[in-house]
Amino acid sequence: MRIVLATSDLAIGGAERNVVTYACALRRRGHDVVVAAGDGPLAEELRACGVARLRARPHLRHPWTIASTGAALRALHARERVEVVHAFMASASAAASLGRFGLRRPYAVIAAPPGLAQSRNEPTWVSWLRLRVLSAGADMILAPSHDLRAHLLSTGVKAHKIRDVDFNAVDLPRFDVSAAARVGLGVRPGERVVCSVARLHQIKGQDQLIRAAARIREHVPQVRILLVGDGPQRAQLERLAGREGVADVVTFLGARSDVPAILRAVDVVVQTTFGTGGPGLAVLEAFAAERPVVGFAFGDLRDAVAGSGTALLVEHGDFAGLALAIAGLLLDPDRARAMGRNGRALVEQRYDMQRVVDQLEEVYREVAAREYGR
Repeated sequence: MRIVLATSDLAIGGAERNVVTYACALRRRGHDVVVAAGDGPLAEELRACGVARLRARPHLRHPWTIASTGAALRALHARERVEVVHAFMASASAAASLGRFGLRRPYAVIAAPPGLAQSRNEPTWVSWLRLRVLSAGADMILAPSHDLRAHLLSTGVKAHKIRDVDFNAVDLPRFDVSAAARVGLGVRPGERVVCSVARLHQIKGQDQLIRAAARIREHVPQVRILLVGDGPQRAQLERLAGREGVADVVTFLGARSDVPAILRAVDVVVQTTFGTGGPGLAVLEAFAAERPVVGFAFGDLRDAVAGSGTALLVEHGDFAGLALAIAGLLLDPDRARAMGRNGRALVEQRYDMQRVVDQLEEVYREVAAREYGR
């Protein structure tokens, strides 16, 4: 099939990682794949696996970028007869819908909402509007969780247009690597290591981990907290670490391309996101690296790990509970290792990239055939 995967850019993030993982896997299976996205560190991985790129960067705050992306998709379709556009953001979905408007033989549009809120205090109506924009012109919407399915239904999306697909997928061989050298990560001999991998953005909640750091140190004096990622909150988080008196404990590693090796080198991974839309790619990658997770008990993560023995979850804002859960695993490495093994097994059973791509191929063929008789 001729497939376009569309997003905003190729920065290091969950949706962007999914785009690259799927694009390379689909190309290896013989599909003609193009990624429509702006620049970013992950662009090199696309080049390495031979996936072409349509340079476009749609953004909801800049309507002209949506129009220009739609025009670029329309032109690509005129040249190469695209069958499916799989959009990973509301802006990309809007552009894909705009680009096929009025075409005699249009391509199908599949939308994949990455979650609900984009900030911790985002009004409900804004989240509702984003899902409406994303789903308005789509032939099918992929829902990775019960929570997101319910919200889609609440916006008026018909049930027959929603397909339950765990589209956060892990390319397991990427995590069968040697651990990064701890000294290269700024870790001193004897330190126990906690890690968070996420864009430094308000919704990711790294401030919660920093606020818990002093309490963790009370139980585990030799602790190191690594924050992997970059973003608009970095300077604010660095100042917070200073005010909390833990600047010597927290190390900001910035955006990294060697996340699998870093995860293999740490003891515990922490997920403090306030978002929703499945368990989150950062959690699944921690499991793939056989590392236990401590996180906040939002509905999708709680549902995904229930009964699996892979994660310890505490309520939002419970700094003391977060610190105790992290310290408890740092002080009980046997339990941490057992949880890590359980996490790897969970990913192998449910979130392995090959399994998810099987589902995506089925969806692509169904939608193209159902909507346009192909």
